[in-house]
Amino acid sequence: MIKHTVEHLPSRDTDQVIRHEKQPAATHEYRPAHSHEPVPAHHETSSRKTEEHYKAETEEAHRLAATEKQHRERAPQPPTDHKREPIKVDKEFTHTMVAIQQEMPPAQRTFSRFIHNKPVEVTSDFLASTIARPNAMLAGSICAFILMLAVYLFTKSIGYVLSGFELIAAFAIGWVLGMIYDYIRTMFNNR
Repeated sequence: MIKHTVEHLPSRDTDQVIRHEKQPAATHEYRPAHSHEPVPAHHETSSRKTEEHYKAETEEAHRLAATEKQHRERAPQPPTDHKREPIKVDKEFTHTMVAIQQEMPPAQRTFSRFIHNKPVEVTSDFLASTIARPNAMLAGSICAFILMLAVYLFTKSIGYVLSGFELIAAFAIGWVLGMIYDYIRTMFNNR
């Protein structure tokens, strides 16, 4: 066996080999706080940096907390009493309606004033919520069309003359079916 020595290493001189040798690792020894042995200088520097960093972070946190407290104090506080002034919707609505009606032609202005009269509005709202519901009206008109077409074709083929009541009856049947559908749909939607 050939022993490798410094002379046998290719293109390296002895100084480079010695420089690359492993240096002993620095060891950190635990020293209790009551120890009378002096602390190395690099430990004092790192502990000072840590303390300074901690103090800086603490001061920054205190400054941010004080700023947030000042912002909360400056913010407008809600009123202590919960009484609110009533909104005057009727007055605003009337003002808007008058402004719009002034721009209408005279015939439309008269019709608009009639439609937006208080008794007419109350009656219209009552009828829309009870008798003249949209689904009932739609079902009544569709049923009237289909039933009248069927009755008319049947009576024409046998030679019978219609009296005029058939249309009202067909609409009433469709209206009742529409109200039943609307009632059932409302029951299921409320659940």
